[in-house]
Amino acid sequence: MAQSAEPPPRKAQATVPAFSVDLLIGKGHHTRQAGRTYFQTSAKGYGGFTISGRLFGPGRVRPVVQVGYFGKPTGDEVALCSPDPIGGCRVRFQLPNTQIGAGLAGAAGRKLVVTALGGWALVNPRAMGVDAAQTKAPYAGGTVAWQLGQHTSVIGDMRHFFWRLDEQPYWARAMSFGLRIQ
Repeated sequence: MAQSAEPPPRKAQATVPAFSVDLLIGKGHHTRQAGRTYFQTSAKGYGGFTISGRLFGPGRVRPVVQVGYFGKPTGDEVALCSPDPIGGCRVRFQLPNTQIGAGLAGAAGRKLVVTALGGWALVNPRAMGVDAAQTKAPYAGGTVAWQLGQHTSVIGDMRHFFWRLDEQPYWARAMSFGLRIQ
């Protein structure tokens, strides 16, 4: 009797995680001057986290929602004055911190998940020496996650924020890497 040859089992394709927490560290670039306020030119590091949830059931492409927080830059406050061109001291730039967004996540192959997001972040202008009320900054960004194990991935994340205060444009680009727990 002839044995029927069954094809080898296919390796499982990645799916968008139902729930994940990203732990991030990074640096970024930002506005150098807005009106009479000059910002320090050196990018300081920051830390943060995001919590994401998939909408609907498992699948290769799914809508996601996300909330996150990015903390103050690391390092000490300026001990020495870095002079600005108008006789004052340069101010440390503060990234937008609390964020909420939505987008699409897609699984490519067995280990890669790519996410594109857009949303809003809160900006505290007083932390940057600007006398204005807290405001919202729209952002667009994306994350690439490479699965290391069943419940962990290494990730890269980039976000671009843009907003106006007192008719002056501001922007920040945050680039992070970290660990995803899913």
